[in-house]
Amino acid sequence: ANSIQQCTACALTADALGLVTDSGAVYAVQLKQQRYKCLDVLDVAGTSAAFMTRLSRRLFVGCADGDIYCYDYGSNSRLAKLPGHRTAVGSLSTKSDTEQLLSASTDAVLLWDMQTFRQRRMLSSAPYGSSQAVFSAAGNIIAAAAGSAGEVIIWHAKSLQELCRLAMPLDKQQQPFQASCLSISPDEKWLLAGCRSPALLLVYSLEQEGLSHALLLPEDMYGIIQVHLLPDSTSAAVMTSTGCISFLDIQTCSMSGQLQMTPGCRAASFNIEPRANSMAVVCNDGLIRLYDLAALRSRQQSKQTAVMRQQVQQLHESQLQQLLGSPDLDVSRAKLPSTTGPGNRQPLQILSQVSNVPPKQQTASQSGKLKGSSGTMGGILQLQRVDMPAASLNRKKLQQLLAAYGEFPSKYRLMIWEHLLQLPRNSAAFALFQDRGVHPAYKDLAQQMPGASRSAVAVRLQACLSQLAHWCPLFGEAGFLPRFAFPFVKLCGAKSESAFELVATLLLNWCKGWFDLFPNEPLPLLRRFLLAVSHHDLELGSHLQHLGVPLLQQLWHQISGAMSDLLPSQSDWLVFWDHCLAAAAGPGFLYQLLCSYLITQRRLLLAVQDEQQLVRLFESRPAVDIQQVVKQAHKLQETTPDYALLGLRSFSPLPASSAASAGYPVFTEYPAGSVELQAQERRRIQEAEDALIRRRQVAAELEQRSKQVAFDSSALTAQRQQLAALDAQRRAAMRAIDDSLAAAGARLDDRSKEEKLKQIRMVEEAYQASLSSLRAEWTSELAALKADIDHKRRLTAAALKARQEEEDLKVH
Repeated sequence: ANSIQQCTACALTADALGLVTDSGAVYAVQLKQQRYKCLDVLDVAGTSAAFMTRLSRRLFVGCADGDIYCYDYGSNSRLAKLPGHRTAVGSLSTKSDTEQLLSASTDAVLLWDMQTFRQRRMLSSAPYGSSQAVFSAAGNIIAAAAGSAGEVIIWHAKSLQELCRLAMPLDKQQQPFQASCLSISPDEKWLLAGCRSPALLLVYSLEQEGLSHALLLPEDMYGIIQVHLLPDSTSAAVMTSTGCISFLDIQTCSMSGQLQMTPGCRAASFNIEPRANSMAVVCNDGLIRLYDLAALRSRQQSKQTAVMRQQVQQLHESQLQQLLGSPDLDVSRAKLPSTTGPGNRQPLQILSQVSNVPPKQQTASQSGKLKGSSGTMGGILQLQRVDMPAASLNRKKLQQLLAAYGEFPSKYRLMIWEHLLQLPRNSAAFALFQDRGVHPAYKDLAQQMPGASRSAVAVRLQACLSQLAHWCPLFGEAGFLPRFAFPFVKLCGAKSESAFELVATLLLNWCKGWFDLFPNEPLPLLRRFLLAVSHHDLELGSHLQHLGVPLLQQLWHQISGAMSDLLPSQSDWLVFWDHCLAAAAGPGFLYQLLCSYLITQRRLLLAVQDEQQLVRLFESRPAVDIQQVVKQAHKLQETTPDYALLGLRSFSPLPASSAASAGYPVFTEYPAGSVELQAQERRRIQEAEDALIRRRQVAAELEQRSKQVAFDSSALTAQRQQLAALDAQRRAAMRAIDDSLAAAGARLDDRSKEEKLKQIRMVEEAYQASLSSLRAEWTSELAALKADIDHKRRLTAAALKARQEEEDLKVH
């Protein structure tokens, strides 16, 4: 059967639907013309999509590698590639009145100018990046959730100035709730922030710049994944972790209806076109369902019950501190709401399998060249994996491909492994494990790994092992599990969900019989394996059995490490597991490959006589032709009788989540009592180690305090001696100062007397000068008086003389 692509994101307008799949295929569906186009086939999975509001023919697609692509589905062309993010693009949003695009990821929030296809502004960067950032419907404000900062940042869309920061309320543990999704009302008065755990919807007033109230959904809904405010600014569509879409009234704090999928199907995301006439829902089976939103809400409101209205609780900020931000949830016991009932509605269109693609287009899709293909949509559309030839092949064709080339292409190996193992991608159940954090058994794993305490691989391995331990307590006590899971986690990279499901599938199938005697090694299984080796090579088998328990321990060490410590190179290890996972013989082919490897190394093994030589042989990793080992393993598989097989023929994949079962199956193939005893022993040892550490800390503290007291005492004695010496110096200095002051006083007295004598002399000199000036003045005044008298005498004499002359003249 042809594999169907999983749709990961969609964008919806009044007349078009944009789709992007996990294999990177980008489609545009023209709803009125009932036609579709494949615009492109990318090398990575799509994570988000959006139409340009102003130019609705432009479709933007965000990818897992952080790149953003712009398409014009009218001309069926790619317009631009926008690199800028380093992690997967979580959301895309467009502004209504201008050609601007807002993209968000965990490393940054970026604003793009679509006229030049260049980055205009980085609004936020790590560690305050966000997977959610949105424009308001009017395009006046921008909101982004800064997860690590515990707040929502609001910017003005035109000036890009920060308007305010809305703080997230604190939970019972005084930790801020984490916003998983945002939505702004069309009238720009309200902002909704949904929390993943618990199912809490925070209602903020943008006018008052604070929290108005909160809506708490029922506990069985777990958390809010997506929220969208409708044009009336009071109604909101909310999608929870259970895959149910609910319609809430944020003013009356009531639920007006619920949209539940058909049995076995849950919503993964949804998109509502700007006028809110229709809604597209991406389901966990990879299909898209379109709904007439007005008709759907009218039907739901007519069937609203009092019980439904009471399901939503209104909380205020003081009440939020009584909630836990990350409750522990057991996925295996989680009960999801029933998907049957009057609330269900059949979709108007179901996009599933294309039965009307012309023969030429089918040939193009099989060759991986689907770009530009189109067809008529008759209600059913099949999206095949097109980014690689092997992706649309079934298991038999993959086995033929492997036999022809000896290995899978490295670029597509992980995708092929996921296809072979039929990984279900139970994202909701996995998110619950992920939310529980690090398991106590692996809290120190990163520090125990040599040279990798800060490595991203160590952190991912710790997360994967913790999720496995949350799934089953056995995997928290299995000491070999880190070595077994490490190469697979490293191969999966940042795909944490794929790493968890891949390792879980291997443990369920390839590791059968490993835990029957837990915590001891599965020695009976290994002895049966040696009997199978003896069947093919009697001399080698007898020699290996003669080596006894040390050989069995070495074989267990190699098998429990997924053969990564035995094969000489990583490429050989990848080829080894290519054939393990694709073999028609099932999981038991692992032991045929190991048997073939031992027979290939028979000359070296026959030369081993003791345990030390055996250990040195396996540690040296002797060179081997892995392709020859594989060919010989297939021959051994054909000649091995049924009684020599280890009973690992059947393969059971992890079941996909459904309405009846939302989580992963319970793993029970182990002695629960032994695991409990092992856990108790680990806890006892941990408690003893903690007590010993505390005693050491107390002893060290006492020793430190004793040393401190002795040091303080010696320091005090030295300080007293120094103070005495300083006091003596001070007294001597004071005496010297007094002597100098006395001498200075005597000198000052002498100087004062001299100054007084000087002043007296100066006064006397001034007095003498004054007397001299007075004498001079008096002398000058006397001289002046004498001159006046002489002058008057002369005048009088002259007058007398003149009168005498007149008298004389009269006489004559």
